[in-house]
Amino acid sequence: MKRVTQLPAWICICATFVALPVRAQTFESSALPSRLNSNAAFTVSAPLSPTASYTTAAWGFAYGVGYNFSRRHSILGEVMWNSLSPTSEALAPIRAALQNNDISGHGNLVALTANYRLGFEGKVFGTYLIGGGGMYYRDASLSQHVVVGESVSCNPAWGALPANQEPSRVIRHWQAPTRSPRAGMLV
Repeated sequence: MKRVTQLPAWICICATFVALPVRAQTFESSALPSRLNSNAAFTVSAPLSPTASYTTAAWGFAYGVGYNFSRRHSILGEVMWNSLSPTSEALAPIRAALQNNDISGHGNLVALTANYRLGFEGKVFGTYLIGGGGMYYRDASLSQHVVVGESVSCNPAWGALPANQEPSRVIRHWQAPTRSPRAGMLV
């Protein structure tokens, strides 16, 4: 088991050292930086304790645009979306209460942030401090899959679905818009 955890750690360390000499935005032809900046990313997030007991690793997208006042000072706006899936342990009390093991869940997290960035750029390496605020919108739903039999009668109101069943039934749906501060540092 120890070897299984060491291999991904070594892969991450090697990938970090391979990526160190890579520099972004080396295509700028003038001494002055461009006034506009942007970023786009595919995100993979791994929850930490205690969140790891409720959700699995997530994936999503992020996109941001901003304005550079100078080489060091800029503002950024970013939107991020992550797809979340609950763990079996998080669903266990709900499944026990409903006496049904066929309950599944899904969630979405959308964040909209505005940030100030103070950057220090060298010839090869650089660092920046970033901080700001924003809000996030989180929703979650529970669903139960319903088996549809071989003989499916057509109902004009529902198309090809049976008159008394639906292929998936949403049991409960939550929505929670929230404001939150954000701060970070990248070296």
